[in-house]
Amino acid sequence: MSTAEEAGTLSAADLTAAIAKHSESKEWPAAFDTVLSEVAGTGQSHFEWSAVKAVLVAKLEAVAADFAEKQDLKEPYDDMLKRLLALLLDFPNAPFTVQRLAEVLNNPRRVYSSARKLFRAVEKLLTISSTIPLKFSVAAPKDASYQESSENGLSKLVGGVGTAAAADSTTGMDVG
Repeated sequence: MSTAEEAGTLSAADLTAAIAKHSESKEWPAAFDTVLSEVAGTGQSHFEWSAVKAVLVAKLEAVAADFAEKQDLKEPYDDMLKRLLALLLDFPNAPFTVQRLAEVLNNPRRVYSSARKLFRAVEKLLTISSTIPLKFSVAAPKDASYQESSENGLSKLVGGVGTAAAADSTTGMDVG
């Protein structure tokens, strides 16, 4: 494991190198676990969708191979895997179910005991059409907005200290 991975700050170059190494040797890099944990935990990633998609494809293949001994599928295993991979590869951006997909692939045996159940769950997560940007951040509330005044009012109610703008503000609700 590289120093960047140990520090929890995996760079795009580190991930690209891990993807290349995996495609050559099929060894599971620790960088993949870092990316999967980030997406499963937050639903976001600081990596581009194409890199995250490569990690998800590799994990889906690994999980499918692990479940291969329990061939309880109604259709051939290879056909099901090809269909799931095609669904995943077809997304131009992250599906809005990417967080749950990463959770399921990160720990598939927590909920699913058979290949049939796991593959059906993954299929449901991938047969959607809505996508989200994988990289996004929540904007700070605008000054003098309803959101800011609500947050400041709430912090005062629970004993917190509001912002200076809220302390100077006399724009509270007048109910009388």
